[in-house]
Amino acid sequence: MEFSGVISDAAGRPIPGAVFGAMTASGELLFGGTDADADGSFVLSAQPGELVFFGAPGYVTKTFTVPFDVSRVVLNKPFNFAAIGLVAGAAYLVLNEKKRKGVGALGFSNEDVKTVFLIVGGVLALDTITKILRALGFWNDPKSTKLDNVSTDPNSFWNPNYWKQTQNYSYIIDTPTAERFAKQINDALGYFNDDESAIDAVFHQLRTKANVSYLAHVYAQKYGSDLFSALRGGVWPQDGISDEQLHALNAYCETLTPF
Repeated sequence: MEFSGVISDAAGRPIPGAVFGAMTASGELLFGGTDADADGSFVLSAQPGELVFFGAPGYVTKTFTVPFDVSRVVLNKPFNFAAIGLVAGAAYLVLNEKKRKGVGALGFSNEDVKTVFLIVGGVLALDTITKILRALGFWNDPKSTKLDNVSTDPNSFWNPNYWKQTQNYSYIIDTPTAERFAKQINDALGYFNDDESAIDAVFHQLRTKANVSYLAHVYAQKYGSDLFSALRGGVWPQDGISDEQLHALNAYCETLTPF
């Protein structure tokens, strides 16, 4: 079986020179060390039951069992607790210096708050930090504003009831398929690393906006959570995928036929 796609980071940037390979389930290397092209693209052959891996210096290696349906493999940075300790110390020094000069926390300007949070953002996902700043009213981003509007739009195809508007569908996914997709999404949302490529793969198998809505309906029944809200998340550690990634996913779904 032949597989192809692109290896990228969490922001969608291709990782040229990323390596990929295949191994047996017992760990015997079949081939490896193959570099991705300058645009991050890869092509590999593997058989059912074998494992394929993708990695790059400074990123967490990702593995899949053949067969797999992923055209974009997203590699994430490791979560660095030591660095967080250093950043927390730096933030403390900034706050303490303010206090020494007689400027209490209540006297902080918006720029002071931004500075401290963006320092932490150098270690944590920047999207998490911007979500906090947005919640505090210190940050405005057009893509995030668009997602805010989508989340409150009762006519959005993300609404679990959108699919009920008609009985004439051009393409239907059944409940077992929707449950499988819902599980794939739920399993991909982790505390430290989200498997964006697995989430992306689900939505690229949907053909209509009604499919998205029905998936949201099944996800809510199965996990008791709104799908759009689960994807977007709140703040760390349950921060979901980035607003940039969700904005791109929403834009793709907007190109689908309604029913």
